[in-house]
Formats: sequence, structure tokens, C-alpha cells
Amino acid sequence: MRHELILILDFGSQYTQLIARRLRELGVKTTIERGDLPADEICSADPIAVVLSGGPASVFEEGALQVANGLADAYIYDEPQVRVFAAKYKDTTMGLFEPLTYEPLAWAIRKGDPDFLNFLNNFLNQVRGDGRWEQLKQKWFVDYIEEMAKKQ
Repeated sequence: MRHELILILDFGSQYTQLIARRLRELGVKTTIERGDLPADEICSADPIAVVLSGGPASVFEEGALQVANGLADAYIYDEPQVRVFAAKYKDTTMGLFEPLTYEPLAWAIRKGDPDFLNFLNNFLNQVRGDGRWEQLKQKWFVDYIEEMAKKQ
């Protein structure tokens, strides 16, 4: 039976915990595992998506390349790195740059995977439709900025 789980493989990113927390705030069951988790363990977890969260040098390393090679669904990192990655592997990946959180993150996803893109679009539409999107925007774009302005 397929679980509604997103598996995050951590390749040394400073944002792994943040990505997981944001997904959990949106009601998504999320598990973080080491980047070298064996394929059979990934398969046995039966996730609906695999996210690779890498360090600054990992854009061109094995973890990120698994998206380009069709072995993973998404690579999430700083927007500049995702832009470079999506440009370098434009035949197999694409970048999604619409902001979800206050951090400058973007999504690069495997081309030719309409099921994952459909899942992601439906998820974002659901979050927008049930009010969580506005709550996140209020929390991170209004309240947080006001709080930071008061501290200065």
C-alpha cells in the first residue's frame, strides 16, 4: 500500500530540516534519510516523492544528478543553484521558481513525469484553497518582516 510520504535524502544541505518542517506545516508526512540510503530501502519506504536536498557543491554531484537521470523526483536548494542545475540539464529537468517560503528556494523536477508535476500542482492548489498558503504568507512575509523591522 502506498503511503502519503515524501522522502528527503540529505546530501549535506543546510536547508534539509527547514524543507521538512515546511512540508510538515503543510500537512505532508515527511521523512529525512541520509543521501546514500540504499535503493532497496528507498523502495521499501514507497514514498510518493523523493526530494534530494544538497549542499552548495552537490548541484553537480551524484545526488542532484539523480533527478536529471530520472531516478529522483525533485532537487530543492537555493534558487541560484537550481537555476544553474535546470539550465545545465534543460533536456531532462525544469526549475519551478514560484516562492513557497521566505527562503530563496526553488524546485527542479524531472521532465516527463506528469504524475509528480500533477501531484505538486494539486498540492499547491490545495494549500492555497484551504487557507494554509495565506497563513504561511502572513507568518513569513508579513509578521516575520514586521518583527525583524522592530528589532532594527
